[in-house]
Amino acid sequence: ATTKTKLPLFQSFKNNGSEFCFTTKLQNEVELNYTKIKQYENICKREREEKREMERVRERERKKENERNRE
Repeated sequence: ATTKTKLPLFQSFKNNGSEFCFTTKLQNEVELNYTKIKQYENICKREREEKREMERVRERERKKENERNRE
């Protein structure tokens, strides 16, 4: 889900034809980059969560192994 963020920086140019074209293009690029960054952050977040989950699984396995060794 991408959120359309209208950046205030670009709003002031709306009445000026040629500058508007330029800033719209620029804003689209900024929004695209923002979306890419957000996607990348989500991927990193997911990878960190998966890593933590694997650590928890390993920890549980170690505990089971230790209990088996005690018996």
